[in-house]
Amino acid sequence: MTYLSYMVYTPLVGVSIYTHVRTETDMRRITLETDYGIFWKMIFGTNLDRVEIKEAIRSFRCDSTGFALILRIMFKEKNMTVKDLVGEHRIKFNVGHLPVKVKEIGARGALTNAEVLYKEKDGSLVMFIEGTWELLIPPNPKDAVRVKGFLREASQLKVIPTGPPEFIDKNRLKHSYVGEEKEIQRYLRVMEKVASPTKILSLGPMEPHGESQLSRLSPKQRQALLTAYGLGYYDVPRRISSEDVARHLKVDKSTVVEHLRKAEKKILLGVMAH
Repeated sequence: MTYLSYMVYTPLVGVSIYTHVRTETDMRRITLETDYGIFWKMIFGTNLDRVEIKEAIRSFRCDSTGFALILRIMFKEKNMTVKDLVGEHRIKFNVGHLPVKVKEIGARGALTNAEVLYKEKDGSLVMFIEGTWELLIPPNPKDAVRVKGFLREASQLKVIPTGPPEFIDKNRLKHSYVGEEKEIQRYLRVMEKVASPTKILSLGPMEPHGESQLSRLSPKQRQALLTAYGLGYYDVPRRISSEDVARHLKVDKSTVVEHLRKAEKKILLGVMAH
């Protein structure tokens, strides 16, 4: 029996963990396309009517515990600020076929943090946002039990993401997992409860892959590289500077630059060696 290493990505400022899975015949790899429309409503709550989502840039996490992503939005109201996205007042609205159809939740939806990374020339804001689905739990005890049960079931799924989800466009998300056949089927049944249309793009045996070049890096180098990549440091043109990456990681610019240079050198040496 052999083992393969698959990366599980943590949120933006976290590090990647290598999870070992068995390469047996019952292991499968599935790639899905999910309609992200309902998730925007869950994320922003009633504030979704007050913003225009211009672009979904990058997803770092979207699992049973919550989400972390970068997007570009435009406020529809001139006096609206980022603080308005995380308001505390409570409202009611529909969220589809989740265990509770009508929930009383905060107007902020599931948001716990919203940071402006930079402002575009057209006035739109590129932002990093994150949150937890636990904020959607209604105050009614009976309904709360049902929602908590759903979240618990989702957290117990034994499928492993092969990498961070990828936005196809602002309303479509592509994500891949590996797991045993029975766990893949269980995952699909849980997805049906979210009332978000899901299309299976591929499903088949898990193909062996070599160890990622990221395994060559130290945890701090990997953290710096993934954060810089996620924030757009390697985009053309660059979306963010090394100073911004340092500010996000709460370290000195010189430290970030050193980690990035060492990480880049190790990866280049690994690529050229093959």
